[in-house]
Amino acid sequence: MAQRNTLFSKSFVIDPTKGFLPPQIPLSQLASCSFNDKMREIARTMPSLLARQLLRSTVQQLEIHFQHAILEVHNLQQEQYALLMLTMIAQAYLRENPEHPANTLPTVLSRNIHHFCNLQQRPYTLTYRDYILHNWQLIDERNSISLENIKPVLTFTHSEEETWFIKIHVAVEAACAKALYAAQQACLLKRPEDGMLMQLLQDLANSLEEATQLLNRMQEGCSSHFFLTILQPLFEGWDQIHQSAIGEGSYGVKLNGVNEKYYRYKGISSSQSSIILALDAALGITYPTETSQHQAPVYMPHAHMAFVSHLKNYNILSKITHNIDLVNAWEAAREQLKFFRIAHSGFVEVNSVAFNKIEKSITSTNAAPRAKL
Repeated sequence: MAQRNTLFSKSFVIDPTKGFLPPQIPLSQLASCSFNDKMREIARTMPSLLARQLLRSTVQQLEIHFQHAILEVHNLQQEQYALLMLTMIAQAYLRENPEHPANTLPTVLSRNIHHFCNLQQRPYTLTYRDYILHNWQLIDERNSISLENIKPVLTFTHSEEETWFIKIHVAVEAACAKALYAAQQACLLKRPEDGMLMQLLQDLANSLEEATQLLNRMQEGCSSHFFLTILQPLFEGWDQIHQSAIGEGSYGVKLNGVNEKYYRYKGISSSQSSIILALDAALGITYPTETSQHQAPVYMPHAHMAFVSHLKNYNILSKITHNIDLVNAWEAAREQLKFFRIAHSGFVEVNSVAFNKIEKSITSTNAAPRAKL
């Protein structure tokens, strides 16, 4: 099956206002038919069903009449909305009772997840691309993306705290769009003038500073307690679900009606965002494999990885001359990326221990040319 690039053109032009967010506002509906309507109703009432531990039984009832039905979609936007619904419902099904997670998905979910994920050549589990990148809408479409003007399409809890958690991440992705765009423009320069490159590096740093400030606002609306006790258990990966059917110490989830394989996926995490990976590539920053802070690219969209590869091949570090102002601009951008990385990893405040740990993990190959004074 041919890989479909649904986010970037062949020239890898990135939207300076949306970055890795989809170019079109995500959908929240499908064409009306019996199965589509039933699935949408489960997605809409998922918070209530989860709270009363009725989601599994509701899906099992759906199985009786629609075991082999496939959602009807007509374009890529609808396909992505179908995946958002399916993967969130599946995760809720597995984790409805945190003490006793299910280890098999029913056929009605399995066949649909298998079908639509195969179309995109992606994992069968809920990922950051679903829960964040394709899980937002504008309140007022005349205005741009901001914390005040976005809302999630679906949530697990229908709570203000989960809503804030999603909104912060969507706003961060939008804020980083300017950094990604500047990085791309810098990498595309064949014979860059120092002044032009310095301005792009400054734009990149400013964008990251804005994104870092947004991340540091997380606890204004989403407490650590809520995240650790409510959201984190729902985000747990399939690799944490014990599967006694295949022996002691074995883990995984089976897609009933698809095959006999047990899938062991990592849980959803902000490390599945492609931002840091892309900007590391653009700035010429590399890390030893054992200290990598990124999850495997398998959880990231193919188009994102193509973009990262593009930035890596034409990275900014290779264009840095001995101009002291240009060297300082590159180092300032790298410093701001470290602050963003720390905030992205869950630090409310930047602390020197974490900062130094990240600094030391950067290999010596990342050194910029020493400026001649």
